[in-house]
Amino acid sequence: MSQETHVCRVIAITNNKGGVCKTTTTVALGAQLAELGHRVLLIDLDPQANLTKHLIGKEPGALEAIELHIGDVLSGSTTLADAVLAYSSTNPDLMDKTLHFVPASYIMEQYEKGLSKKPEMPQLLRKAIRPLRPHYDYVLLDCPPQMSLFTYLALAAADYFLVTSLAATFSYDGIKNIFEAVEDVRDSVNPNLQFAGVGIMRYNPKIRHKPHENAVNKIEQLVTEQFGRDKVLGYVREDRMVEAAQEEGRIIHDVATLSRVKDDYYALTTKLVEAVR
Repeated sequence: MSQETHVCRVIAITNNKGGVCKTTTTVALGAQLAELGHRVLLIDLDPQANLTKHLIGKEPGALEAIELHIGDVLSGSTTLADAVLAYSSTNPDLMDKTLHFVPASYIMEQYEKGLSKKPEMPQLLRKAIRPLRPHYDYVLLDCPPQMSLFTYLALAAADYFLVTSLAATFSYDGIKNIFEAVEDVRDSVNPNLQFAGVGIMRYNPKIRHKPHENAVNKIEQLVTEQFGRDKVLGYVREDRMVEAAQEEGRIIHDVATLSRVKDDYYALTTKLVEAVR
């Protein structure tokens, strides 16, 4: 009997707006995938380094102590493998699982001009990831909140993109913008980039006022008309435990083993796995 070929799925988590839970979702999906037994690598591509701060703990100077970051990888001064760090979970369900990450740095913005001049620029991240694909089942790319060089590199390297959105009009506009950016990336460097779906964040089913309902309906309609209703992957409710986890520099699994947001992300993860199967 032939052994099934290993497939690693590279997924960019993006939206052309800030504050739409991209980093929170990247971390939560990564932790959930690891808990399900998958080998997971998270890559922080945002110079704000929020994913990195989410995973290194709250000790003073922890961010400054990081020696290598994704900017170093893209500039060619180190390999992606050398920049990988392991997240150490306190949750028994995750202690023996693979949840790794590549940090970002505040100084990454200084790399953009030099990187943009490289002839091989569009393929920098894709080529950096390639040697590690056999070692992971999922690579999740946390993108900046705008169509910067690092977002472009993420979309050029990804197999799929997942959009996070709030139930708000500005998030709807951000989704339209990222779809337009994706078409440009498909036309120029990555014709196989596929839409995994959208997750609606900070959703409150008890809210009945028009702006909230209208925004949700517009997002659902936009995605359904272009891609089908199954691409609306789920709804994640707001939960104070997310902020508590961020404050501690831990994943939600370490701060609250039982919470509604963890349940919501579990449902979103299972649908994402099915969408990119």
